[in-house]
Amino acid sequence: MKEIPADYEIRPAYVRYHRITEDELKNTLEYVADAEDEAWLQKNTKFGGSVEGGKARLTLDILERMMDALEKETAFDAIITANQADSLFRNKVPEMYSLFQSKPRQGLITAKHVLNDVYAYVDTLFITIFACRVFKL
Repeated sequence: MKEIPADYEIRPAYVRYHRITEDELKNTLEYVADAEDEAWLQKNTKFGGSVEGGKARLTLDILERMMDALEKETAFDAIITANQADSLFRNKVPEMYSLFQSKPRQGLITAKHVLNDVYAYVDTLFITIFACRVFKL
C-alpha cells in the first residue's frame, strides 16, 4: 500500500458531496443492532431465538427496522405512546403484522405482544441514554 505524502492536496474538482434528502433519510435504515440487541432477542422466549419450533420468530432485520422507525420518530427526545408506536409500525414495518397474529389465540403471540416487548426494551435503552447524557457516564 502506498503512503500518501504529508503535503498532498486534494484538488477541489475531485471532491463531491451529495447531501441526502429528507425522503432518502426516511427510507435509509440507519439503526444497526449491536450485541446487546442480539442478546435481548436471543433470550426472548416469546418471539426471539429461544422460541420452540413452529412458532413465528422476530428476525433481527425486522427488529432493526422497528428500532430505526422509533428513533427517527422520537429523535430520542419525544415520548411516544404504545398506540402511536403501533400506528408507526403498521406504516413502517408491516411485515411484523403479517408474521404475527392480530387477534389473540391460545398459545400464539400477537403483534401487540411483540410491540409491547420491543417498546419496553426501547424504553429502557432511552432511559440509559438519557442517564448517560445527564450524569455524563
